[in-house]
Parts: sequence; C-alpha cells; structure tokens
Amino acid sequence: MENVTDIRLLLHARGFPIIPDRGKRPPMDEWQKTRTNPAEIKLWARVYQDATNTGVLTRHFPVIDIDILNPEASEALEHLVRARFEDHGMISARIGLWPKRAFMFHTDKPFPKQTLKLIAPNGKGEKIEILGDGEQLVIHGIHDGTGKPYSWSSGTPWADIAVADLPLLDEATAIDFLRDAGKLLTTEHGYTLKSAPWLKGGNGENGATASASNWGKLFTDIYTGADLHDSIRDLAMSFVAVGMSGAAAVARLRSVMEESRAKQDRSGDWQDRYDDIPRAVHSAQAKLEIERELDELRQQQKEAIARATREQPQEQEEDPPPPPPPPPSIALPFFRHGEVNPLESRSWCVQDIIPEVGSGLISGQWGSYKTFNALELAHCVMTGRPYLGQEVTRPGGVLFFALEGASEIAVRIQGALDHKGSWRLDLAPFYWVTASPSLLDKKTADVITATAEAVEKEFQERFNFPLALIIIDTIIIGAGFRKDGQENDAAVTHAIMSVLAQISQRAGCFVFGIDHYGKDASVGTRGSSAKESDADVILACLADRNEAGEVSNTRLALRKRRSGPNGEEFPFRTRQVEVGTNKAGKPETTLVLDFGADPNAAPRPAQDQDDWGKSKPAQHLRKVIMALMVNHGEDIHPFPDGKPIRALKLDLVQAEFYRSYAIAGDAGKTKRDTKRIAFNRALNATRDKTTTTREIHGVEWIWLSQAPTENA
Repeated sequence: MENVTDIRLLLHARGFPIIPDRGKRPPMDEWQKTRTNPAEIKLWARVYQDATNTGVLTRHFPVIDIDILNPEASEALEHLVRARFEDHGMISARIGLWPKRAFMFHTDKPFPKQTLKLIAPNGKGEKIEILGDGEQLVIHGIHDGTGKPYSWSSGTPWADIAVADLPLLDEATAIDFLRDAGKLLTTEHGYTLKSAPWLKGGNGENGATASASNWGKLFTDIYTGADLHDSIRDLAMSFVAVGMSGAAAVARLRSVMEESRAKQDRSGDWQDRYDDIPRAVHSAQAKLEIERELDELRQQQKEAIARATREQPQEQEEDPPPPPPPPPSIALPFFRHGEVNPLESRSWCVQDIIPEVGSGLISGQWGSYKTFNALELAHCVMTGRPYLGQEVTRPGGVLFFALEGASEIAVRIQGALDHKGSWRLDLAPFYWVTASPSLLDKKTADVITATAEAVEKEFQERFNFPLALIIIDTIIIGAGFRKDGQENDAAVTHAIMSVLAQISQRAGCFVFGIDHYGKDASVGTRGSSAKESDADVILACLADRNEAGEVSNTRLALRKRRSGPNGEEFPFRTRQVEVGTNKAGKPETTLVLDFGADPNAAPRPAQDQDDWGKSKPAQHLRKVIMALMVNHGEDIHPFPDGKPIRALKLDLVQAEFYRSYAIAGDAGKTKRDTKRIAFNRALNATRDKTTTTREIHGVEWIWLSQAPTENA
C-alpha cells in the first residue's frame, strides 16, 4: 500500500482540504474547522498513528453519496450522474462497500447536507446524500466493513484528478438531482419515498431538539437503518432535553440500535454509529447547556433593559441640545497637530527596537541560531531583562508557533529560563503551537488571532501578563507554498506579510516570522523583496561559515527598524548548558546565547555605579535603597572568604517602594499591579548593573554592585 503521508501531501498540494480518519471518523475535535499545512500533515502519522485513512472536507467539495444496496438501482443512479455531469468535468466513482458509490464535485457556495430517504422493496431504509458543509468523505485507506482498500473507477484525487477537473455542483442542482433520483428509484426499482429536501421537514433540521412525538419516527428510522447518524443525534438531543441522564440516554439508544436491521448488513456503519453513541449524548448535553446559558443571558439582558426603563426619569426639565451632525460617511478619521503628544505617540515592546504592535522578520543563514535568538528575545520579554542593552518597556507572555523542530522548543526555552538572567520562573508565560493553517489562506489571521485571544486570557489569569509577542518559526513552512516560484512572487509574499500585520493589529502585540536568507547573504531574506519592505523590524542573524559547515563570528544585526540607525551589530556566542537528566539517566543539554564582546578581548572599563538609567521606576528604586541603607542596612557575607557587603532585605525594599511610588487614580487591584510591574521593571533594569540580588539561607538580599558584571 502507498505511504499514507505521501498520499496526503499530494492531496494537499492539489488543493484538497484533508483530515486523518480512524475508520470513518476523524480523531480530533472540531475537525470541520481543520486547516492544515505540510508540516502538520507529516505529524499526523505520529500523533494519530491509528488514523490511517484520509478524508476530504466537503464544504467546498460536495459529494453525491449513493447509499443504495440494490446493484441494479445503484448502477442506474451512476448512469444518471454521468448523464447529468460528465460533460462538465471528470466523474470517478469512489467505492468502499459495493454497490454503494460516491462522486466528488466542487462548489463556490457551500451548502448543508441534503438527504433523500427511501424504503427499499425489502422494507429496509436506504438513502442518497449530498454531503456538504460540515461533512467529510473518506477517499483513501481501508474500508471498515470489507477490510479492503477504497477504490476509484476512473482515477484518484492524488494522482489523476485536480480540483479544476471536478464538475460544479450548487445547492439547487443538488436538489434537482435528488428529485430525479427519487423518481427513478420509485418508478423503475420499487422504492418508496420517505423524506426529501423539497418536502416539509425532509432533512431533519441539523440536530434540532426532537419532541417526544417524533420518537416513533426516529425509532423507525433506526430500525430500518434509513439514517442512523441523524436519528441517533436527534434522539440523543431529545432524551437529554426531557431530563434523561447521560447514562440512561446511552443505554436507551444502544437498546434501540440492537434491534436495527442495519446490524445484519455487511457494512461497518452500524458498528461505527453504535460506538459513537456516548459521544453523541455528550455533544447533546453540551449543546443543551449552551442553549440554557444563552437563554439565561437573554433573560438577564431583558431584565436589565426593563430596570433601566423603570429608572429612567419620565420627564426632563429641558431637552438636551441636539448632537452635532456626523461627518460625511466617506471621510476618513484624522488627527490634529497639538492633540497628540509626540513624546507619547510611540509605544515600545523593546525601547527603540521593537514597537508594541507591528510585524517583522528574524532572518539569517542556515546555522546562524535564528531560533535561539528568537528564544533569547522571548526570555527578555517574559522577564523584563534588557534586550540588546535596551529596556523591555512592555513585559509580557509569548506565543510561539513551532512549525519545524517542535521537539526542541521545550528544552531550549527551559535552558534560557534556567541559565539566563537572575529572575527564575517556575512557570513561564510561554505557550507554543505545533501546527497552523497556511499563511496564504485569508482566514488564517482569524484562526491565529482566536488562538492569541485564548492565550492572552490565560496569561492574564495565570500571570497577570498581557500577550506581548508572537513568533512563527518558520515563514516558509507556515506558507505551505503549493507552486514552484511562489516564494519569489511579490504578490504572494506581500499576502503573507499582510497576514502577519493583521494578526498584530488584532492581537495588539508584535509578530515576528523566522525566515531564511537566500544563497546570496548580501541580498537578505530569501524570496521576493516584498517581505523586507513590508516588515517594521528585521533582526538579521549573521555568521561566517567555512566549507565544513562550522560557523564563527556570530552576531545579530538590526537590519531594519522604523526608529534609529540600521546596521548596528551585536556579537554573541553560544554556551552549552544542562537542563536536567532524562528518563534514561542521561543529561540533557541545550544552548543559550551570551551577547557581548569576545571573552578573550581586553577587559571592559569599570561601569559607572551611578548609572541607574532615566526611567521613573529605576530612579525611584535608587531613592528607596539610599534612604533605607543608612538605618536598615546589614553587613552580610554572600561570598566565602569575601569582604562583608552592606545589603538590604529585598522584601523591605519592595514594601517601601510600594508605599512611596506615586500612581494616579483610585486604589485597587489595578494600582497594586502597576506598582508591582514598576518594581520588577526597576529591578530588571538595574540588576547586574547598579544592583545585585541573591538568596542567602532563604532570604533575598539586594545591594549596590561593587564591580561590573557580564551583561547576561
């Protein structure tokens, strides 16, 4: 059998929206919303090892699914399909359990599933479905009922059929086909029409709550096998709605299924639906709970409106002046000089380097430590440690899209957390995602923004931190280019950068994409120059590399920024660190980056101990330490055989900082949080520069630095 990952990659390259299937069912929740890329497809074989079948989402690729067991009737329906559509595209029958068969189409206007239910001459329920929005069709793998591979009559979607080859099918044409199919089966093959889309209530209303008066019809549908999926779904909702417990609903549905004629068929559909009963009941409970919450919310809104109406004064002594006329609808909003303070118009994540909101690139040659540089930046943003000598003015959490090398992310960020700076985080506001829809998809900004909003909510709840930074590693994997040359297409690369910009604006943070240099490093980022022209910031990872692949002279350059000079370089070196021992008893190591001059260079001149910086929190911390040191300083010995150092207990400094740091506005949690953030910012700005902190026998101490230390 062909390699399933290779088949999936071919299907994806041809434009088919695919998902893995365990038999006939996807293994993930909300699979209808799946948008994938080659990196995610490659992961499926490891993450969903038992999901070896492959399905295609039918939102834009509707399917005529002929679920008829009479061979002559099924053949006649295929002739009807070919007569109606073969002149407009390629018709190939996908066959799992013969004589059933299915045919793929495409549509520009998605529509819901349409079902024609019939009673066969032998009294069993059968049907024809047009699978549409919210459905899927297994197109490759092994059929559960037969144990044999699915087959195609006239070519497969991964080798012979392209999206453009499929005939068009809209909702009206689909219903017309079902009407003709019903007429064919009832007049020539002895079938009886049971329900149809053009008849009232013909399609089951997509899971709406069924009343007890409908139970007889639904029980009959299950008994005849007419439509097991919809009938189980509707009965589950009905049972839950009348107060039946989940366990009782499952037991009742199973007992009904045991009596179904479908159990005697060769098809595996009965077993699939039987196994799916607990999930159907759980889904019904969840939907009902949401409906109840919405009802309560609507009722609360009605009561609030009623209270506001009662409390509104009945008479007013004087009518308020009419509001000014609105500006013309075609006018764009504008700002007036003098209304905006130019000193407050810029908002920074990292002062003078990275804006609070915007998009950029971390680019570089192979082996120039691009991902390590991204994690170095992430650590500085999370802890407030200065980045490239500049203050992190908006500390916050980081959302990292690890689209390649995902297995390395946990150990690499742990290395930075354990071995960089002096602030240790047991739990860090760092979340990562290992898959993403293509950056070429217009809806990708919606998906990533929704993810960012969920992450931001957790960051605020767990860490009282905003989401400050999103990093996508890498652009080329995230794009999922489908055609040769797309990377050099200015329109395509502009579309990618536009998605990054949209995410940044909606999420209110800065978005970095990690990207590669081309063969000629002097040209910059690989592909169209539109990438770099659209970026607000470009951090370039540079290195010299010999023929053996060894890199040296590693440095980070500010290739582009909106404010300040470009081209400034910051040398760095790698340092191997241990992050613990694995389950095999072997030490796990990774690398961290140390910025600064070469360790073999001449010593740096002593730093001015009075250089506390110009920020308000740092200057206030200086005043607090100087004032407390006279009466509350203690001589301690932080280093063996070292001289005594005059120090203060850190909690004492913190308490005095909180008491004396002026904040405008009312007291409350927001005010306390502002003071806490200011204190942490002051510590990070001065630590290892003018102050030193250390824990000694369970007590945190702070003192004035006696000598310059390395800028970690």
